[in-house]
Amino acid sequence: MNKGLFNKGLFNKGLPNSSQPSNRQPNERCLNKKHLNKKHLNKKHLLITSITMLIIAFTITGCNRQEEIFMWRTTINEDGWTYGAKFRYAQEMGFQFRIVDGDDVWHTASSVSIRIIPVPPPPDNEFFNPFYTNIVFVHNEQQAVDGDFPDNVILAWPRDEDNFSQRLVGWMNYFIKNPFVSPTGDQRSERSEDFALEDFNLSYPITVENLVDNWEDVQRLWNAFGSSEQSRILSRTQSGAILPNQ
Repeated sequence: MNKGLFNKGLFNKGLPNSSQPSNRQPNERCLNKKHLNKKHLNKKHLLITSITMLIIAFTITGCNRQEEIFMWRTTINEDGWTYGAKFRYAQEMGFQFRIVDGDDVWHTASSVSIRIIPVPPPPDNEFFNPFYTNIVFVHNEQQAVDGDFPDNVILAWPRDEDNFSQRLVGWMNYFIKNPFVSPTGDQRSERSEDFALEDFNLSYPITVENLVDNWEDVQRLWNAFGSSEQSRILSRTQSGAILPNQ
């Protein structure tokens, strides 16, 4: 082959010339691709940052909510008991309530709970009011109405409607003497022996008066029942089931 001809480019006519525009197009495509990749990365980075900020915001909100719930559960009343302990006990025992909200007076557990439990926390909960500082147990509604209690005190008493509280202690006394036995009859549900009521500073039989005067002791007794016994006591009390002869 004639090197001269080759050097003159006679055999390179079909090859692209570096001075021709066609050689710049791949470079431009690379630059455009890099630019698009950079924009994509920026958008991706912005999306990740936004998601991270949302997670942080939700975490802070959740922590604040948990803190408010914790503060409610550990708020000490004048008599040394928390809102949570007294309100839960009153609910479990089916107590009636009296809570004054301006010109209105409410009597249900739900009307009390929305005003003293910060769930959801303010401002989402428009009813929650830190104005209420204590729950006091009395024996009946008459004592609640006639008593000289300030409006920031919530009152609760054993439910006398349909003789509810009397039936409740009746079934408690029944299961004290007759621990729940599993359907197979070979083992008891959640406690292995009868109660020794003196361990709870109580004596048999439990009375409606005990629900108020010795409520801390009754609460400990109630918690000592197995969950199966608790559910049976409540269901039979609510259904009006007749107590068997003991």
